[in-house]
Amino acid sequence: MKPFGKSLIQEREARGVSLEDISGYTKISVRMLKAIETERFDLLPGGIFNKSYVRQYARYLGLDEEQIATEYLRAAAPDTEVAISQQSS
Repeated sequence: MKPFGKSLIQEREARGVSLEDISGYTKISVRMLKAIETERFDLLPGGIFNKSYVRQYARYLGLDEEQIATEYLRAAAPDTEVAISQQSS
């Protein structure tokens, strides 16, 4: 499975869409969109905003929003999942 950010970049580039295009439509800053693509989730505002930004990005590209949101959650919290599974053992 490709890293989350690389998949988004490839989808965006395949459609000939710039980050500025997405930003203009969604009103999400290019800086935040770059943070999503580079998986620098620590640069995002947090909370429900992150998932909302990812869903809007996916919507603009015509991708399945739920699938992309789920992939984002996996990419954003791999350490949390490992910690939870270790506590269960």
